[in-house]
Amino acid sequence: MTSDPSPPPSNAEPPDWAALARFVAGESAGDEAEIIAQYLAAHPEDARVLAVVKHEAATLAESVRSPVDTEAALAAVLRKRVANPLVAPDVQATLHAATASAAPNVLPLHRVQRTARSTRNRVWWQTPYAAAAALLLMVGAAGWWRSSAMVNSASMVNVLAAAGERESLQLPDGTRALLGPGSALSYASDYGVSSREVRLSGDGFFTVQPDTVRPFTVRAGDAVIVDLSTAFAVRSDHSSGVRVVVTDGRVRLAHNANPDAALELGMGETAVLATSRQTPERTSIDTASALAWTRGELVFVDTPIADVAVTLQRWFKITVTVDSTLANQRLTGRFDDEARDVVLGAIALSLGAELNVRGDTVSFSQPGDRAR
Repeated sequence: MTSDPSPPPSNAEPPDWAALARFVAGESAGDEAEIIAQYLAAHPEDARVLAVVKHEAATLAESVRSPVDTEAALAAVLRKRVANPLVAPDVQATLHAATASAAPNVLPLHRVQRTARSTRNRVWWQTPYAAAAALLLMVGAAGWWRSSAMVNSASMVNVLAAAGERESLQLPDGTRALLGPGSALSYASDYGVSSREVRLSGDGFFTVQPDTVRPFTVRAGDAVIVDLSTAFAVRSDHSSGVRVVVTDGRVRLAHNANPDAALELGMGETAVLATSRQTPERTSIDTASALAWTRGELVFVDTPIADVAVTLQRWFKITVTVDSTLANQRLTGRFDDEARDVVLGAIALSLGAELNVRGDTVSFSQPGDRAR
């Protein structure tokens, strides 16, 4: 007769956040689920709290329209926990309610403490109560994990990508959106009921769920981009207008005040609706460079310095000013995960400009022309 495998010793190190999140979401791979199950068998207190978490996660998932993006949620929570180790008040209140029926030996909230042991990718907590807070954030509540990235109002949902970071999300209809650093996306809380429309500021890449009855529409600046079954990228800023890059299928681009002058684009085609015009124009651009931001790369190809300044502000959360004597300069360069000061120094060198950095304010000027 074969005996059941014995559970791990009670002093075994607990699974990390990512493993617990996958376990609760039912996404454990290989032997991971069995290992966690054995750990919980040896730690009944943790198992009870995890059961509460799983119940609350399911309840919360039913109360939000958007499916929970576990990958982005995990990344957002890890950033938030490192930056602010305290459990947020709204999480405290929910945990109090969620654990009201839990076993009496679960530690009270005021005894939750963050352990000093952490790495770049993993953070452990000293109590299952705090682990519950982390897991509820990661797998249970789209409205929570995006608290620094998503704001819900009575009629709109607003998603913000932090400076230097990308934000991925899935819309209620299954359409996927990836936002570039410092970009914003908003859509109605009843998105998908009668229409599918979003508003974008900055960079966005969309992989659209087909729907012939309700076409997917992006509004960016004065532009209206209507999906005709495709995947495409949109860049919007006040200086140069709106640029569309189609990677699959077709889209229609028009000015909202001149819809009859729409331009239809196919796979591999690009177009720009300049700020000063009401008619879009086809352009020739290297698609790989235009989509470099989706891979986390900062790429400029013969880019006007005004557009460079806008991009730097989004990536590094800085204010950038450029001397009028450099207004006609254009930049070509590629940066892959370099530090802010390295990027700024390289750009100044390429432009033959003088760089002045004061906190979060950066200026480029002709040598000798810097204000004293």
